[in-house]
Order: sequence, then structure tokens, then C-alpha cells
Amino acid sequence: MSTRSTIGIERPDGAIKCVYCHFDGYPSHHGPILLLGYPTADKVEALLQGGSMSILGKVPGLIQDFSHPQEGYTLYFGRDRGDIGAEARACRDREAMLDIAAHNGSEAAYLFSNSGQWLFQSVNWRLPRPAAFKPLKEATIADLRDLIGRIPSFTHMSEEDRREYMRESQAALEMVSNV
Repeated sequence: MSTRSTIGIERPDGAIKCVYCHFDGYPSHHGPILLLGYPTADKVEALLQGGSMSILGKVPGLIQDFSHPQEGYTLYFGRDRGDIGAEARACRDREAMLDIAAHNGSEAAYLFSNSGQWLFQSVNWRLPRPAAFKPLKEATIADLRDLIGRIPSFTHMSEEDRREYMRESQAALEMVSNV
């Protein structure tokens, strides 16, 4: 299973450049990475330059073997696997980005706005009109709090792994809260 997402940057004229991301598109994963690792338009541009991705990482630049990716690095379909047609897409506005997101199966849309703020919106086939993005920080904090509340019930993990996941999630919540 994957939680697909669309990640974009808004230009001063409202046009958007966006890419598809296949895995881990929920705010508790993407939020800390985007808020802390990609806080400026230049960094977002560098991230999107690689095109659509398998997984978002804290570092976009390392070319890697798609079958054996290094943890923490963004894994791109075009650059790392050689897929054709995985380049970033251009769209006219936020609603067009949400249409692209809905049609590529995304459950979430992340947008670095032309005012320099990360925004978030859940995506489904019945999209609200007009677009209703909200600050990513708020969505990330809410998702991390929900995740932290559910970790004790993760019986598929060992007790030690649950404790480590809890520590990591609480640290992420603290970092995002302080952004």
C-alpha cells in the first residue's frame, strides 16, 4: 500500500509546478521533511527538479540505485529508475493542481505558496471548490498527535520498535511545533 501525494510550488502569477510522490504522503511523514528540509523556494525548486518520486527524503541530490535506495534520500522515478515522462508538470492554479492530484490517485497535496508558506489539502474525487489549502504545520501537528496516540496499538511491531517509533514521532512533533 502507498499513500500517494502531489507536491508543488506556486509561482508569483499563481501557476504551479508539481510532481507526484508515491509513498508515505501523509502529513506526519511529509510535513516534517518539507517544513524543516525545504523551507525556501530555492530548496523546493531543487527537490522538484528531479520530477516525480517514489519517496520523499530529506536530501534530493544523491543519484542512487532504485532497487537499493539510501535512507533519507529522495528516490526519483526518472533520475534513479530511468522512467520517461516523470518530469514535473505545470498547471494554471491551485484547483488545476488538485485536479492533477485527484487523477494521479493522490490522497494529499502539498504546496509551497507564492508567499513562502507550506500548505496542505486532503485530496479525493469530490474536491472542494474553491481550493481549501490550510497551513501544513497545523495539519502535521494534528497528524503526529494522532499517530502518537495510535502507536501503542501497533502490535505488528516489537515493543522496542514501538518505543523507538514513539521517540521519533515525539521528536518530530517537537521540531515541527518549533518551526
